[in-house]
Amino acid sequence: MRFLAVDDDPAFLEIIRDFLESEERHEVQLAGSAMEALHMAQSGTLAVDAFLLDIQMPGMNGVELCGALRGMEPYQQTPIMMVTAVSERLFIDDAFAAGATDYINKPFDPLEWKSRINMVERLHNERQRAMALALQAQTGHPDAGRPIDFDAPIFFPGQDNGLEYLALENYLLTLDRRGMFSHAAMGIHVENAHQIHQRANPMVFIETMGDVAASIFEGLKAHHCVFAYAGSGDFVVVTPRQSLIDAEQLEFEINHGLAEFEIVYAADGLPTPRVRVGEQVRGSIFGARRPTAILQHAIEKGRAPFRQEATGEARILQLRKMLA
Repeated sequence: MRFLAVDDDPAFLEIIRDFLESEERHEVQLAGSAMEALHMAQSGTLAVDAFLLDIQMPGMNGVELCGALRGMEPYQQTPIMMVTAVSERLFIDDAFAAGATDYINKPFDPLEWKSRINMVERLHNERQRAMALALQAQTGHPDAGRPIDFDAPIFFPGQDNGLEYLALENYLLTLDRRGMFSHAAMGIHVENAHQIHQRANPMVFIETMGDVAASIFEGLKAHHCVFAYAGSGDFVVVTPRQSLIDAEQLEFEINHGLAEFEIVYAADGLPTPRVRVGEQVRGSIFGARRPTAILQHAIEKGRAPFRQEATGEARILQLRKMLA
């Protein structure tokens, strides 16, 4: 992989270079300031697979550089890892809001860095696979019809508030117990996703799940949230703990939005996606549950109906209430 490491400490840049280039599959370019890195990016000649950005730098800081890179089309989906000292943890939420993928701690811990860099590689490889699939579909490549793994997470480039599932897991793992207590998760399950997967070619399946992602964002745009597709027809949404979301109302809004394109899906021989929204899951500040377990619990809640399905007159009254 090709990295650009940005830090105002030349000694630390050399440590990063030595560590990454000790494995022959990595190449590293160095920049001594955010402005130098930004000029490199704006030149149009910078080809990298991931960024490593120090947070605290004179002039433009790493969070501002992250936001600037996300505003440039070539780097909108490139993994960005923030490099931070313990005293800079207050900047982490700002960094994620600016588009950061993850963060790595200073001082340098080889085991932690290896784990984080391996995660970046996985994200990069998944993205390359998705891009190759899209290119095959556009060019009529013979592999374009090859099935994709139904259980595999999918990333939808350009989707507001959408993350790779690995990145979402990693973000939650960086939170301490108090930080995790301040968040809630909810699962959204596409009940007929497997049926759609069996009938659709790979790109149409991805596009259909992308439609669901767009509908989820539309239904939650009033809330500060991020979400990811975990595979198997499951989306998971992470919100601030204080955000109270009416799961029944959200489920109706998503399904109502998707139903508007029923004719389009029927033309492709597909059923309209049908979602089920689970109740929010919140962790206890005194609990020992890991963040990844909370995500899994949310997914399970999304798969299991939390209420009896309304039918007949009761369902008509329910719809009238929601549309009022």
